[in-house]
Amino acid sequence: MLKFDHNYSINRLADTKAIAKELVQHILGNKNQGHTIGLIGDLGAGKTTFVKSIAKCLGIKNNITSPTFVIMKVYDTPKNNINPTKINQFVHIDAYRLSTNNYLNSLGANEYIKDQNTLTIIEWADKVADNLPKNTIFAHMSSNNERTIIFSLDHKISKT
Repeated sequence: MLKFDHNYSINRLADTKAIAKELVQHILGNKNQGHTIGLIGDLGAGKTTFVKSIAKCLGIKNNITSPTFVIMKVYDTPKNNINPTKINQFVHIDAYRLSTNNYLNSLGANEYIKDQNTLTIIEWADKVADNLPKNTIFAHMSSNNERTIIFSLDHKISKT
């Protein structure tokens, strides 16, 4: 079960995959929880690797790369055992180069964010956090001595 404000340690790719699966199961099993995930962390913290793991959990076969220059990529999700009916699309946004929250609107991203049948993941979410739904799940990622993820419903988290 996904724990909020818990420090998950990631030492191997298998750890990332396990945590991604836990998050996907949490989202699919909780109707009141948002379908927007905001990733916050420095370069090299593992944001894109985490996105790849989530996409794989949803059964997406595409090669997932960071949309740094195109800003947003949209993938259709197949129906499978983990995702029988709930999530129809997976949207991957990289907000690193965004200068304002309004740019999300001009991309049409807010339509995806509002859609309960779409899972939207935003790298560098702290840059657009004020424009995201209140029930966004934030994953605070760090890669100091070891990689860690802390899930929170707040984009501002105290660094311990």
